[in-house]
Amino acid sequence: MLRKLAQELDLSLEVQLKAAGYSQVACMFKQNEKNSSRKSTKDLQNSLNEYRHSQMDLLDDAYQKRNNVIKCRTLLHSMILNLEIMIIISHLSNRKNFSRY
Repeated sequence: MLRKLAQELDLSLEVQLKAAGYSQVACMFKQNEKNSSRKSTKDLQNSLNEYRHSQMDLLDDAYQKRNNVIKCRTLLHSMILNLEIMIIISHLSNRKNFSRY
């Protein structure tokens, strides 16, 4: 009966139960999430929205990690190039110093 009322009013059944002082019953609904027939439509929509939000957070985190990897690769590549240039310059300066003797 409460579930039907929650659906008609587009309210969360869990919130209704907690407001009525039946927070233990609301906890039982959370523990028994596999049985979605006990949840109101609003509860299911809230669960779906939470899932979507967590998925978007995961995608954003993966995007940031990829960007960090790209930046690190770019820095490493430029460092390698700079080191190679320094080595070449060092070899050239050693040859010039050697040819003077």
